[in-house]
Amino acid sequence: DLDPQTEQPGLDRIAGCGVTRGLPMMLSVPVLYDTPENGAALAAYARRAKIPVSRLELGEEPDGQRVDPRDFGALYAQTAGRIVKSDPDAVMGGPSFVTLDVNGHDDQTYRFDKRWWVRDFRGELARHGESRSFRFLSFEWYPFDDVMDPSARMEESSPMLERTLRRYLPLGLPLIVSEYNYSVFPCRQEVDLTGGLLNAEIAAQFLRSGGATAYYYGYEPNRLENTCGSWGNHLMLLRSGGGTVPVATFHALRIVTQEWMEPRGGMHGFLSAKVRGGKGLLEAFALRRPGGEKSLLLINKGNAPLRVTLQGMTPRTMTLYGREQYAWLSDGADGHPLRNLPPRTTPAPAGSLSIPPFSLAVIR
Repeated sequence: DLDPQTEQPGLDRIAGCGVTRGLPMMLSVPVLYDTPENGAALAAYARRAKIPVSRLELGEEPDGQRVDPRDFGALYAQTAGRIVKSDPDAVMGGPSFVTLDVNGHDDQTYRFDKRWWVRDFRGELARHGESRSFRFLSFEWYPFDDVMDPSARMEESSPMLERTLRRYLPLGLPLIVSEYNYSVFPCRQEVDLTGGLLNAEIAAQFLRSGGATAYYYGYEPNRLENTCGSWGNHLMLLRSGGGTVPVATFHALRIVTQEWMEPRGGMHGFLSAKVRGGKGLLEAFALRRPGGEKSLLLINKGNAPLRVTLQGMTPRTMTLYGREQYAWLSDGADGHPLRNLPPRTTPAPAGSLSIPPFSLAVIR
């Protein structure tokens, strides 16, 4: 349990509180707001303390702070060089971009094409002899900035992410989403059903498209905050009274990890899934699980039910999560789920399947 008053708990506490589920973490190492000596000392401490670490992410959103890529490259090289001296096998990357999306936005404060930035940054690393210290590209994914924009639609996120991945996968670096949600700002959508469906879609689409790893931001319980009168937050568990209440994202991501995927882990393989019809409101993500079983994740982003006929698999069970299970009551700082039922799993009916409006389903 983390103290709600502690904004930045120590590394030992994070490693020991259970939030990593015993899996190796990606450790953030400061570059802009600390010294190379301190950054290297942090990495060395994690190693001595035997805290499992898979990657070291060097950088703190340099695009949002308009840092010149060559200046950042010089700082990165200093920190990486010190880390390599004590740990030649360290997997380092970064720089934790605010976002990679550049389309459809007039705000150019940080939404600009990062390809030239990465090119100049890598050129500076090469000049310092540290090219091999940049082994992955990390960025945050919050597709919507204006949380009060009535024209923002959930179905716009998928094409935005698709364009972004087409642009940056050719760089030849593993892509890491280090944070994701509806918006970087607290808002209602993050705690209602929109957030649940969108977070499930981001994770599935990113991995299917060739992304390496996606980290959801907001594991720890938290309270609501507001942006322009819209109350929400990046969370799966809402602090309410003396306890916690799961919101839609909690159930939606559990469906992804427990129903669509094999909860015990193992090698999964993506299968081709083509949708005919649906007017762009139906997304399909198909897997072959480690035991050979096929698993299909369907997301209906429309306001009407969709009748689905499957080809290439015989459905056995169907798990549904949507408006019948969840409804959010907006009430300022006291907002809470009005209806909060777990996903429903039933034997799959013979013939075509009905996918309720604004819901996700897993067919096994």
